[in-house]
Amino acid sequence: MDSQPFFAISEFAYNNVSNYLSNSTRTWTVHHHVYSYVKVIEFLIPRPHRRVQVTKDNALEWLLLASPLLPLAYLVRRQHTCLIRRAMLPFVTALMTRFVFAYRLFPRTETTWNYIQIVCGLCLIARCIEFGWVPNGRRKLTELAPGVPKDPEFAEIVENESLSRAFYRGATDSIEILFNIRGIGYDFGTGSGLTLPKVRKAKDNRIIWIRQTICDIVNNFIWMDLMHTIVKLQPWVPGVGTLTGGSLWSQRLPPLHRSIIATLLHAAVGEIMTNGLSLIYDSCALFSVIVLGHEPTQWPPLFGDTWGSTSVSSYLTADWHQMLRQTFITCCGFPLQTILGQLGLLLGTCLASGLVHSCALYSNGLPGDKEILYFFLLQALAIIAEASFRKVTGRTVGGFWGSIWVFIIITIGGQRCSDVWARSGILGGQILPDQLSIIRKHLIPKTMQFLEAIEVL
Repeated sequence: MDSQPFFAISEFAYNNVSNYLSNSTRTWTVHHHVYSYVKVIEFLIPRPHRRVQVTKDNALEWLLLASPLLPLAYLVRRQHTCLIRRAMLPFVTALMTRFVFAYRLFPRTETTWNYIQIVCGLCLIARCIEFGWVPNGRRKLTELAPGVPKDPEFAEIVENESLSRAFYRGATDSIEILFNIRGIGYDFGTGSGLTLPKVRKAKDNRIIWIRQTICDIVNNFIWMDLMHTIVKLQPWVPGVGTLTGGSLWSQRLPPLHRSIIATLLHAAVGEIMTNGLSLIYDSCALFSVIVLGHEPTQWPPLFGDTWGSTSVSSYLTADWHQMLRQTFITCCGFPLQTILGQLGLLLGTCLASGLVHSCALYSNGLPGDKEILYFFLLQALAIIAEASFRKVTGRTVGGFWGSIWVFIIITIGGQRCSDVWARSGILGGQILPDQLSIIRKHLIPKTMQFLEAIEVL
């Protein structure tokens, strides 16, 4: 399907303005400007089939587009840099937009990874806007101002450090603020209401923590592999695990069976997401603790008890990952907060989440889907309903009925979101190649051989 939401509006406007102005001899300049704007948009966000595949020949060119983000990250960690950051913002944002949309890191058939690339790219663009616009920069909770420690002795060391040491500290500051997307230890995360899941690993013993993290990595890998295999090879709903796509709700099944299968497949998609993200996060944590010398406390869990949540509020703010929290708040949360207060912050954050997940369908040449948007706005309405319930009754949502409530909103209400991914072929991509899949490469063939041997006997 060759329909692109990003430049469709500008192209529509250009065509209509062109027709309207075609009989006027004095509006050539306006006509030319509109045409120029459309060409600029198409340069920054080309049609999906015109995206360039990243290869070893153009990889450097692709990476250079994102390079100005590092100086912007450096400046946001320094005092009195607001004006220069805002001056850089349009230039850096344009380059980041082309970095995200004009190049494809994975082949066309890798629909899942192409979707993930766009989601991550949109978050990088949001980080770019945040770094450029925030008035006072970003400071750690141990600092008086960005780059100025509270500890007088450390502040004196920083003030008298050599040029090479200052450069090293600036580089590490840039990388840390760029990748510390949850804001752990910073004013925009821990200092502004970020809730972290309960730590389940040993914090004081590095050896035990490393052993536990390795076990978590293996466990996440096996569960993700199993859930991915089930989605791709399940026989009840054809097309879901293929690149051509198919709906979660097969019309060939009776209504009850159809609902049960759709619910199970949606749950499997959720497990793929949680185990896949945890696998990447734990791997980075293990590398950082062993190689970079980080403390285990710097890597709190990514997810809480997602299946044990008893309210939508606790599910979204504590049990689900908070990696995109600042992205969503920056994109729509803060702008709507200026109009509607706390209600605007909530609606804007959920709206931004829906827009990011919807617009990422561009990766497969598809327009954004309103079903995804509805699901994330449903979460906002659920949180509003919980707050209203607390005001009316004086009690918080929780317990058994709270778990049923979360199941209805997330597991039942979220099926339309998974259905969009299934129909668009995103679930048909290879998250794990067959060569790396323990289930598909080893367990299933060995099981089939065993069953064949039993039949022979």
